[in-house]
Amino acid sequence: RDTDAGHGRQAGLRGIRRGHNGYFADIQWDRTRAYGLGINSLYLNLRGRELHGCVSPGATATGLKQELTAKLLAVRDPVSGAPVISHVYDPSRIYSGPCTGLAPDLIIGYAPGYRASWDTILGKYPKDHVLDNTDAWSGDHATDSVHVPGVLLANRKITLDDPALIDLAPGILQTLGAPQPEGMTGKPAFHEG
Repeated sequence: RDTDAGHGRQAGLRGIRRGHNGYFADIQWDRTRAYGLGINSLYLNLRGRELHGCVSPGATATGLKQELTAKLLAVRDPVSGAPVISHVYDPSRIYSGPCTGLAPDLIIGYAPGYRASWDTILGKYPKDHVLDNTDAWSGDHATDSVHVPGVLLANRKITLDDPALIDLAPGILQTLGAPQPEGMTGKPAFHEG
């Protein structure tokens, strides 16, 4: 099922009128504390970062992240009662490196069978928070990674005992004879040659 749970007014986060068709139309940015863009990204409307930011950085922003997390984890499918969101991730706690500040303020990990609706990923606001997806849906990147096992197939010997996604780029660069940039995390995962 499609959901607007991570992007919605339900938590009292935005000054909008639901059911209108314009992308980011009718938003009262001076009253908008958070907004969603893309499949699972939430951004705080931070003062000093956003044009009409109304959330103060620091303790206020941290408190809003905590509030959003609690409210998002409480969202249930109105038909089945199932949780719509399994985790809400704070990139500052799960990422490292010089580009961490470019990540969204929160990342939604949807429960299996749920995702952001096609409208909400582009800034529209459907009337309902959870609705049936009647379009073809073969898969995407919205389901929480804890529910999706990973498989790595390689034509080179993997030399790490516990390879992770962050080890792929350094291994590919090594295979190509390119240096690993400073600040890139991970170790080469492949045997040279």
